[in-house]
Amino acid sequence: MLYGAPRHANLVTELLIEETLVLVETTGGDREIGLADLVEIDWGRDFAANFRAAFPGTTAAVKVNYGPIALDYLLAHGGTAYLRMMVARPLLESGRVRLVADAPKFPYSIHAVYSTNAESSVIQLIRHSLRSAMGWDRPSSDSAHTSA
Repeated sequence: MLYGAPRHANLVTELLIEETLVLVETTGGDREIGLADLVEIDWGRDFAANFRAAFPGTTAAVKVNYGPIALDYLLAHGGTAYLRMMVARPLLESGRVRLVADAPKFPYSIHAVYSTNAESSVIQLIRHSLRSAMGWDRPSSDSAHTSA
Protein backbone atom coordinates (compact mmCIF):
# COMPACT_ATOMS: atom_id res chain seq x y z
CA MET A 1 0.00 0.00 0.00
CA LEU A 2 1.43 3.36 -1.03
CA TYR A 3 0.41 6.97 -0.91
CA GLY A 4 0.74 8.73 -4.26
CA ALA A 5 0.77 6.90 -7.58
CA PRO A 6 4.10 5.45 -8.69
CA ARG A 7 4.37 4.34 -12.31
CA HIS A 8 6.46 1.46 -13.64
CA ALA A 9 6.13 -0.74 -16.71
CA ASN A 10 5.87 -4.02 -14.75
CA LEU A 11 3.62 -2.76 -11.98
CA VAL A 12 -0.11 -2.20 -11.66
CA THR A 13 -1.10 0.86 -9.63
CA GLU A 14 -4.65 0.59 -8.30
CA LEU A 15 -6.47 3.35 -6.46
CA LEU A 16 -7.79 1.94 -3.18
CA ILE A 17 -9.26 5.08 -1.69
CA GLU A 18 -9.22 8.82 -2.20
CA GLU A 19 -8.63 10.30 1.24
CA THR A 20 -8.79 13.96 2.30
CA LEU A 21 -6.20 15.79 4.39
CA VAL A 22 -7.78 18.30 6.79
CA LEU A 23 -6.19 20.88 9.07
CA VAL A 24 -7.08 20.33 12.72
CA GLU A 25 -6.10 22.00 15.96
CA THR A 26 -6.16 20.61 19.45
CA THR A 27 -8.76 21.83 21.93
CA GLY A 28 -8.92 22.31 25.67
CA GLY A 29 -5.49 23.82 26.21
CA ASP A 30 -4.65 26.92 28.18
CA ARG A 31 -3.19 28.81 25.22
CA GLU A 32 -4.23 29.93 21.74
CA ILE A 33 -3.28 27.38 19.06
CA GLY A 34 -2.34 28.43 15.54
CA LEU A 35 -0.02 27.77 12.61
CA ALA A 36 2.95 28.70 14.82
CA ASP A 37 2.21 25.34 16.50
CA LEU A 38 2.19 23.38 13.24
CA VAL A 39 3.19 19.74 13.41
CA GLU A 40 4.24 19.09 9.82
CA ILE A 41 3.72 15.54 8.60
CA ASP A 42 5.52 14.46 5.43
CA TRP A 43 2.56 13.75 3.14
CA GLY A 44 4.74 13.86 0.01
CA ARG A 45 5.76 16.36 -2.65
CA ASP A 46 2.28 17.16 -3.95
CA PHE A 47 0.98 18.03 -0.49
CA ALA A 48 4.12 20.05 0.33
CA ALA A 49 3.69 22.15 -2.83
CA ASN A 50 -0.02 22.70 -2.13
CA PHE A 51 0.69 23.59 1.50
CA ARG A 52 3.40 26.12 0.55
CA ALA A 53 1.01 27.72 -1.96
CA ALA A 54 -1.78 27.96 0.63
CA PHE A 55 0.44 29.05 3.54
CA PRO A 56 3.49 30.83 2.10
CA GLY A 57 6.26 31.44 4.61
CA THR A 58 4.79 29.13 7.25
CA THR A 59 7.42 27.21 9.21
CA ALA A 60 6.57 24.12 11.22
CA ALA A 61 7.27 23.97 14.95
CA VAL A 62 7.89 20.22 14.57
CA LYS A 63 8.49 18.08 11.48
CA VAL A 64 7.69 14.36 11.48
CA ASN A 65 7.72 11.83 8.65
CA TYR A 66 5.48 9.25 10.32
CA GLY A 67 1.82 10.06 10.97
CA PRO A 68 1.25 8.07 14.18
CA ILE A 69 4.24 9.71 15.89
CA ALA A 70 3.03 13.14 14.77
CA LEU A 71 -0.46 12.38 16.10
CA ASP A 72 0.94 11.30 19.48
CA TYR A 73 2.97 14.52 19.66
CA LEU A 74 0.00 16.65 18.59
CA LEU A 75 -2.31 15.18 21.23
CA ALA A 76 0.34 15.34 23.99
CA HIS A 77 1.64 18.86 23.34
CA GLY A 78 -1.11 20.61 21.38
CA GLY A 79 -0.89 22.26 18.00
CA THR A 80 -2.19 22.06 14.46
CA ALA A 81 -1.60 19.42 11.79
CA TYR A 82 -2.97 18.10 8.56
CA LEU A 83 -4.43 14.65 9.23
CA ARG A 84 -6.22 12.12 7.06
CA MET A 85 -9.97 12.51 7.59
CA MET A 86 -10.27 8.85 8.61
CA VAL A 87 -7.84 9.55 11.46
CA ALA A 88 -9.29 12.96 12.32
CA ARG A 89 -12.95 11.89 12.37
CA PRO A 90 -12.98 10.10 15.77
CA LEU A 91 -10.88 12.90 17.29
CA LEU A 92 -13.33 15.48 15.95
CA GLU A 93 -16.27 13.49 17.30
CA SER A 94 -14.65 13.21 20.74
CA GLY A 95 -13.81 16.92 20.81
CA ARG A 96 -10.03 16.40 21.14
CA VAL A 97 -9.47 18.39 17.94
CA ARG A 98 -11.50 20.75 15.77
CA LEU A 99 -11.26 21.66 12.11
CA VAL A 100 -9.45 24.92 11.42
CA ALA A 101 -12.02 27.26 9.90
CA ASP A 102 -11.54 28.11 6.22
CA ALA A 103 -8.39 25.96 5.91
CA PRO A 104 -7.98 24.28 2.53
CA LYS A 105 -8.49 20.53 2.28
CA PHE A 106 -6.22 18.46 0.07
CA PRO A 107 -6.83 15.16 -1.74
CA TYR A 108 -4.62 12.22 -0.79
CA SER A 109 -4.72 9.01 -2.80
CA ILE A 110 -3.90 5.59 -1.36
CA HIS A 111 -2.84 2.94 -3.88
CA ALA A 112 -2.04 -0.74 -4.06
CA VAL A 113 0.94 -1.51 -6.26
CA TYR A 114 1.66 -5.02 -7.47
CA SER A 115 3.39 -6.91 -10.22
CA THR A 116 1.68 -7.49 -13.56
CA ASN A 117 2.60 -11.17 -12.99
CA ALA A 118 0.75 -11.45 -9.67
CA GLU A 119 -1.87 -14.16 -9.28
CA SER A 120 -5.27 -12.47 -9.60
CA SER A 121 -6.89 -14.59 -6.86
CA VAL A 122 -4.14 -13.59 -4.42
CA ILE A 123 -4.53 -9.91 -5.35
CA GLN A 124 -8.30 -10.15 -4.86
CA LEU A 125 -7.81 -11.73 -1.40
CA ILE A 126 -5.26 -9.10 -0.37
CA ARG A 127 -7.45 -6.27 -1.69
CA HIS A 128 -10.48 -7.56 0.23
CA SER A 129 -8.47 -8.17 3.43
CA LEU A 130 -6.85 -4.73 3.28
CA ARG A 131 -10.15 -2.92 2.75
CA SER A 132 -11.75 -4.89 5.56
CA ALA A 133 -8.86 -4.32 7.99
CA MET A 134 -8.74 -0.59 7.23
CA GLY A 135 -12.53 -0.20 7.45
CA TRP A 136 -12.78 0.93 3.84
CA ASP A 137 -15.56 -1.55 3.12
CA ARG A 138 -17.93 0.29 5.47
CA PRO A 139 -20.23 3.12 4.38
CA SER A 140 -18.94 6.61 5.11
CA SER A 141 -20.51 10.04 5.23
CA ASP A 142 -17.29 11.55 3.83
CA SER A 143 -17.78 12.08 0.12
CA ALA A 144 -14.02 11.70 -0.42
CA HIS A 145 -14.30 8.10 0.80
CA THR A 146 -14.72 6.07 -2.35
CA SER A 147 -13.65 2.61 -3.35
CA ALA A 148 -11.90 1.61 -6.53
